[in-house]
Parts: sequence; structure tokens; C-alpha cells
Amino acid sequence: MSWISSEPMLSIIGGGLFAAIVTAAFNVWWDIKKQRRDEDWQFKRYQANLIHLCITGLMESFFAAKAEMLYLTSTLETLLATLNALTTQADAIVRQ
Repeated sequence: MSWISSEPMLSIIGGGLFAAIVTAAFNVWWDIKKQRRDEDWQFKRYQANLIHLCITGLMESFFAAKAEMLYLTSTLETLLATLNALTTQADAIVRQ
């Protein structure tokens, strides 16, 4: 052991310790950054899903209301035609 001085041994041990500390600190920083980015992504995905569901609901209600309006207008047209026929018949009865 006389050929190895204590100074290079300490620099190797100290350098390794410093590298381990720097690596650990970087890993902690990187994990925190990655977690924040993942949380932001999940929140944006949640918002996009909400918007998609709202748009889908609006489209469904629009087409349901459109079908109801078509049914109501066709029923009213039938009632109007019947009323016009009754009006013509009543007019003919009054003229006799």
C-alpha cells in the first residue's frame, strides 16, 4: 500500500461520491419534472374528454329535437288539411 498514496484514493472515492450525489439529485429533479408533465397531460386529456362528451350530448339532443320537430310539423300539416276539409264541408252545408 505504500505505492498508493492516500490522496488519489480519496479523490477517487470523493469523485464517486460526488457523481452519486449529482446523479441522485438529477434523478429526483427529473422525476418531479416528469410527474408534473404527466399530471398536466392527464388534466388536458380529462378536459378534452369532457369537451368531447359535451359536444356529443349536444349533437344527440339536436338531432332528437329535430326528429321531434319533424313529427310535430307533419302532425300539424295533417291537422291543417283536415281542418281545411271540414271548413270546405261546413261552407258547402251553409250554402245549401
